[in-house]
Amino acid sequence: MIGCMESTAILGWVCGVVLSASALVGCSGEELPPTPSVAPAASMVPTATASVGAGEGPAPERVKELIEDAASGDPGRVEAAVALPDGRSITPEQAARLREALNGVDVDTSSIRPLENGVAVVQADAGEHNWLVYLVLDQDQWRISLTEEMP
Repeated sequence: MIGCMESTAILGWVCGVVLSASALVGCSGEELPPTPSVAPAASMVPTATASVGAGEGPAPERVKELIEDAASGDPGRVEAAVALPDGRSITPEQAARLREALNGVDVDTSSIRPLENGVAVVQADAGEHNWLVYLVLDQDQWRISLTEEMP
């Protein structure tokens, strides 16, 4: 699994930044601020735990599925879509907040771009803000890892 900072970044984006929803409980157990304090540094781009061929990224259908699962309101589906640190889970309340936060988010699957072995990025439109959504191949499954607001 990937580290706490990466997972905290995606949860902060989904719940706080996209539509100013309530904060989720992060990796430390503290509430996340409504917006990240800094943009993710290059060192925060996740490292994959599985290997894929050079230039391969997730299929557009998988990216749509990840967003649908993250927005489902079902804790199990959210956990399957988001790369979380070992031992962490999503509560029903957090899943409900994610469902609210992701309402209306549109992911442009034509923008999927592999970055490196097992890491890809896709653009998302959340109304007033556009985002880069980083995806990581985690235990042979693509998952949402972190996000970065586009300038």
